[in-house]
Amino acid sequence: MASTSDDLFALIEADDVDGVRALLAEQPWLAAERDDEGVSPLLRARYRMDRGLIEAVRQHVERLNVFEAAAFGDLDRLSELLGEDPELLDARSGDGFTPLHLAAFFGQTDTVRLLLARGAVSDVAGTGWMTGTPLHAAAFDAARRVLADTAPDALVRYDAYLSELRQFSEHLKAGLMDGAGTLERMFSYDFEQLAAAKFESRVMIT
Repeated sequence: MASTSDDLFALIEADDVDGVRALLAEQPWLAAERDDEGVSPLLRARYRMDRGLIEAVRQHVERLNVFEAAAFGDLDRLSELLGEDPELLDARSGDGFTPLHLAAFFGQTDTVRLLLARGAVSDVAGTGWMTGTPLHAAAFDAARRVLADTAPDALVRYDAYLSELRQFSEHLKAGLMDGAGTLERMFSYDFEQLAAAKFESRVMIT
């Protein structure tokens, strides 16, 4: 029985690099699918901050969309897309972010400069799991870089927290969990154990 895009997204959320690699080797077209929010497998993998996971998906993506190009700092592709459709400058991803949000969040400085030079709105709030402005997104990246330089084990815990925060937000949005349930799970989540399990095997994106 053929796998579905849901299977691919489940493997990505589980950080199952080998599973993602095997599935896409058999069904590479799944890399072009979208989840229920309209987000691509590559962008979901990027959110996981895992180089192996990203590479497993990216090798099956021929052309980046505007959100992926912003997240990965692909200036040539981004310029091409904006030249074809200037309205993409302030477009929203399926999970509520503009290209500027994503470029700032992932520390793509040159991409941020390009987007601002073209007139991207800099004070717009996200509508997804992170509701801040691109400046708030940049603060996340700044925090990650400090941790990468001074406390890499803490960086793993920080990335785990961001991943959980995003998942909690999505569950709340979908009505799968109420606010009290979210808080209870957030405070009981064992980030130390997660860090210990992943620190040796994860190649962190900094």
